[in-house]
Amino acid sequence: MSTEIILKTKVERPCDLTKREAEQKDREQPWRKRVSSGAMDHFLTLNSLIYWIKDIIDDPRMKPLYREMGVYRDARSGKALLFRAVEKAYKQISAVQLRVMDANWKERYMTLSTTRHVEGFMNVDSDALDVLIRQTIKQCRESFCMAGRKDAEQCPVYRALSNCPNMGRYMEDADTSLDVCPYALLDVKEGDAEI
Repeated sequence: MSTEIILKTKVERPCDLTKREAEQKDREQPWRKRVSSGAMDHFLTLNSLIYWIKDIIDDPRMKPLYREMGVYRDARSGKALLFRAVEKAYKQISAVQLRVMDANWKERYMTLSTTRHVEGFMNVDSDALDVLIRQTIKQCRESFCMAGRKDAEQCPVYRALSNCPNMGRYMEDADTSLDVCPYALLDVKEGDAEI
């Protein structure tokens, strides 16, 4: 079994140079150099990671937590520093190769996965976990749980759900302004919670 986090990056900018213009730029700027295909792959991955990091750091739902932890400023600085480093590298790579990289980067998928067993943890199929999460949310809602936010944090069901990697998508539309366990307010459609 494996757990995967899939990133899909979609780049809006088309390559702004024709092949002839790129070749001309390489002739006019002799400091530009061709890099190996392995290096191109690494730059593609690094570029995708930068956009992934940007999405994670700039997520408005996460900013308050980052600020509370005192890491928001450092995270933003790190993001900017990494972006500047990659931009500096791109100014030294062959423009012809950059066109190829842009084309390959237009729509890209990246996957983080875990496959080996780690003591004290267990990999669970994401579809099976999804069923368990949906059933648990449905039960929390139907039991009319009246726990306040602080009480909920002591609840073993709340703590278990909070540790589930798939919970982010369920919490996107959750109303977190009320002093109630957020899981008791989630609405799972009847058909969605069936095994």
